[in-house]
Amino acid sequence: MSKISKITLVLIAVVAAVAAYVLTGTFLGSFPPVGFGWVTLVVIAVIDVLLALRVRNAISDNSVGQDRSQMHPLTIARSAALGQSSAILGAAATGVGAGLSLFFALRLGDLAVAGRNSRHRWPSWCPARCWWGRDCSSSRRA
Repeated sequence: MSKISKITLVLIAVVAAVAAYVLTGTFLGSFPPVGFGWVTLVVIAVIDVLLALRVRNAISDNSVGQDRSQMHPLTIARSAALGQSSAILGAAATGVGAGLSLFFALRLGDLAVAGRNSRHRWPSWCPARCWWGRDCSSSRRA
């Protein structure tokens, strides 16, 4: 198994950023809400860090082998494969985040005007209502 080069990860991030920018501009009104899907990326990152620390500790202690008290070499190989696929996923997610951030940063004035002209009422649980300084009770229209 060979290492993934940094150039490859940067290329993946750039392609994902361009795709996110173009697709957001094309289909802006028809995207479903994101929800808590991003939590999966955080969970995978935590699992990767814990596996990396455990594998590094096993290699440094010379406790790699097929004994019950040792870490099996196949487990190390699977952890390495998970790490490589997580690196690709992380690069793609970073690119998508950068593309979306760029798209909305360039249109921040338009979004602020659209937010003021909107008839949308923020639900009481929505953190965006606090972020934008809107009060649910004052945004109701008859």
